[in-house]
Amino acid sequence: MHQLQRLNIKELIELYLSSEKTQYDDNSLNIIQGDLKEIEQELNYSSTSSDLYQKLIEIKKYVEEFKDHPALLMWGVGNEVETNYTNPKVWDAMNAICKMIKKVDGKHPTLTALAWPSNHVIKEILQRVPDVDIIGLNSYASLKDSLREGQKHGWKGPTIVTEYGPNGFWEMPKTSWGSYLEMNSSDKAKLYGERTDLIKNDQNCLGGYAFLWGEKQERTRTWFSLIFNGKNISAGVDELIKSWTNKYPRNQAPNVTKLVVNDKLAEKNVELLPRQIYVAKVNVTDDSSEKLKYQWELRHETVAQSIGGDIEEIPPEVEGSIVKIGTNGTLKFKAPNQPGKYRLFVYVVDTQHKIGHANFPFIVR
Repeated sequence: MHQLQRLNIKELIELYLSSEKTQYDDNSLNIIQGDLKEIEQELNYSSTSSDLYQKLIEIKKYVEEFKDHPALLMWGVGNEVETNYTNPKVWDAMNAICKMIKKVDGKHPTLTALAWPSNHVIKEILQRVPDVDIIGLNSYASLKDSLREGQKHGWKGPTIVTEYGPNGFWEMPKTSWGSYLEMNSSDKAKLYGERTDLIKNDQNCLGGYAFLWGEKQERTRTWFSLIFNGKNISAGVDELIKSWTNKYPRNQAPNVTKLVVNDKLAEKNVELLPRQIYVAKVNVTDDSSEKLKYQWELRHETVAQSIGGDIEEIPPEVEGSIVKIGTNGTLKFKAPNQPGKYRLFVYVVDTQHKIGHANFPFIVR
């Protein structure tokens, strides 16, 4: 956090709260319910083995450590805890944590982030979590509706968009064999710009966090990543800079418009034959005359089925698949020997570390 302070950046500190892994039973809740004085007394007594009690002790120590730090903006209590939950007492636990935070730190607000502010979830929060100050919204294609949904169901407090960006994989069409079709970096960038404007123009919304300021494998390495290898900056960042400063950076990322294999788009459900040679081509324009570098990868398709942003492994590359990288965005590659699902990636990087990208799912029969 000291580095954030030097950069004049404020942090929303997320305090992890599980909806199911932590046991919010009656005994746990009895330990922490009651007035603030009783809660404080209980938190200073460590003889109980309650999961929730131990979690509160951990959080209280953390709040005490950072509550006066100049880089602290607010406290996030739980991220999408309503996803597939069955134990409604998670809301009681959340409120106990929010109440404890307000007792220890009366200067910074509390927030909980939701995947969707449904009527049921908002009613639970209004009834069971009166000590939460702000609703966070993790929203992508449905951002416009999400901004209105909580208010429609009775939430009168402020909101913050705690995640937004391009359409999530769950919001995109699939191939006939079930692989998600992913937008290229330039189409995603337009959505970052449009959705930032939605946030800026919503009177009840305090701001938003673009997802993801960095790199993350989530179905693909490129789906939500804005920065690659710690230095290569995508077109999504250019759009965010434009939204923040009202002007684009002097050098913008290469504009990727189309990726085809044997002149076919991925939407055509392309099937390839084992060990045959095929040609891929990516169409790119750039706002300068600098030289572009093309990097190609052929990987196995992911088998991950995780939800909620859980960690995924990057699928392995197919060795010996790249035959010849041509000029002007062309590639000759050999289809894998084994039948299965695969994905071809292309990265286009300029001399100033700006990057464009696209990928193409296909199947070998």
